[in-house]
Formats: sequence, structure tokens, C-alpha cells
Amino acid sequence: MRRMEREVTGPAEIDRVLQACGCCRVAFATGGAPYIVPLNFGWRRREGGLTLYFHGAPQGRKAELAAQRPLVGFELDCGHQLQEAGEACGYSYFYESIVGAGRMDLENLHCKAADFKVGVGSIGAEHLVVEEQTNLDVSMGKLDLSGRLLGETTVECDMGEVDLELEKPEEYGYSVASSMGTVTVDGQKYNGLDTEVEIFPEAKNFYKIQCDMGSVKVEF
Repeated sequence: MRRMEREVTGPAEIDRVLQACGCCRVAFATGGAPYIVPLNFGWRRREGGLTLYFHGAPQGRKAELAAQRPLVGFELDCGHQLQEAGEACGYSYFYESIVGAGRMDLENLHCKAADFKVGVGSIGAEHLVVEEQTNLDVSMGKLDLSGRLLGETTVECDMGEVDLELEKPEEYGYSVASSMGTVTVDGQKYNGLDTEVEIFPEAKNFYKIQCDMGSVKVEF
């Protein structure tokens, strides 16, 4: 920011601008040109800082990008006013704006199928409900999910970390294949070289876990 004397840093002033804004523009990284979308929003200030809330469908490009690349930028503005002048170069424009960046976490998603893929970053989703099939693929990053994963769940973890805090289904089974990693399922720990185990394979809710050198933890 060039005109630092105009910068607003006080929480009360920031909250006043937020209250006057009706739209928040969120920019997602795509690996190419950024993807920017205007969204209605809610907000809450807590001791940990400012949290913005957005509502949207569990499918579509926003949901996919939020899962794959959760670090986003955002911008809000209000108080627009044109200052006229006798000459074109004398015109100016007044406004108030907030520009920032943060992590977008997914909450309360309910869908039939879900795919999460993490390279070197991180993904977090709370209160997720998947009815039929879930695929989780983590390379060197971190994945944190909570909720219910029903049907068939496949977890592939290379050198990263997967932490699942799930509601226990009435019936479930799992298989573990680990080279040098560590897998924990409901308190039962599996580690060591070339570990393979299969528990209740005919269960209607089945978790297939493959871990090379990272760690996978499933808690019910």
C-alpha cells in the first residue's frame, strides 16, 4: 500500500467497513489465472481473529478449488463516491476497502461422492457427510476431515498426514497396507515394514487404507 497514512488497522474500523459491505470477492489459485467470484457473506470476530462465512453448493468449481487450494485472497469495498473536477486529470474517487488472505475451510458438506487430493498444502473440512464413495489422496501435505464417510472410503497417503475424526457407523471394516508408515484405526496401531491386514471385508462401510511413509489416523 503506497498511502500508508490511509491504512485502517483497528478492529472497530474494520468491522464498520465490513458492516457496510454487501459482497466479498474471493480469489482462488488455479495454477494458471486466478479464479475470482463475488459472494454474499457473514462474519464474526473472535479472539483468534476475523472469520468470514460463505454459503454454497458442495459441487462446482468453488468447492473443488477450496478443497484443492484452500489459501485464498479476498476483497470488499463500499462508500463509493466520485469527486468531480474541471479537468479530467483532476477527477478522483473515494471508497473504503478491505483486502486480505486466509484459509478457506469446508463445513457441513453433504454429498454422494467426494474426492480430495493434497499435494504439499493442506485441506480441512468439518461436518462432512459422504453417502457412497470417498477418495482421499495425500502426497506430502496434510488432510483433516471430520463427519461421516459411508460406503467405500479409499485413503492413499505417501509422505503426508491424514487425520479423520468420524462418526462410527453401525457396521464397518477396513484394510491396511503400509510400507514404512503408521496407520491407527480406532486406537489400533499398525506400523513396521510391509504391514498388511484386513478386518471385516464384507462390511457395507469399508475403509481401504494405503500408507507408504506418512501417517493415517482414523478415530471413531
